[in-house]
Amino acid sequence: MHEKEIILKHFNNISTKYDENNKKLYWKLSDDLLWEIIKKYIPRNKAITFLELGAGTGEWAYKILKEFDNTRCVLVDFSNNMLSQAELKLEKFKDRVKIINSDIKKLKLDEQFDIILNIYVLPFFDSADKLIEIVSSHLKSKGISISVGENFYNGLALNILKGNSSEVKKCSRKRNRYIISICS
Repeated sequence: MHEKEIILKHFNNISTKYDENNKKLYWKLSDDLLWEIIKKYIPRNKAITFLELGAGTGEWAYKILKEFDNTRCVLVDFSNNMLSQAELKLEKFKDRVKIINSDIKKLKLDEQFDIILNIYVLPFFDSADKLIEIVSSHLKSKGISISVGENFYNGLALNILKGNSSEVKKCSRKRNRYIISICS
């Protein structure tokens, strides 16, 4: 089985339980801090469209659509099961949501966006350059890209939750910083 098939199988299998992780203390704290950053970049006084790459179950889209009535979004993920969960979660916003099942690496949409989110997507790319190219080709002039990368604490928390003690040891030896990149 190729790496892409393994990843797809993983996300398809955990789709109905995926949001449970967001209720755990570390992820809740991490998401709350990230939410405070993201919402600073969403204007309330004009209509905007945002693209979420690797949208999963639509957790970020839900937060944005709920708080900002002026938003419309396109969600992209390659897991049908994750997108099915997103569709259920975003039902009340369905007139403001478009869901696309696609491999981000092959994404070519006709539309450009005011904001592009890619949260924890970079680890699935061999090169940051490819992700930057995809984001750039879909971002409006003067648009904003919000990219969040994995970090030491993500790896540590995830492996503690999974009980992977050997991976916890590896994570503790490879400390890196939290990466949030906001470009306009």
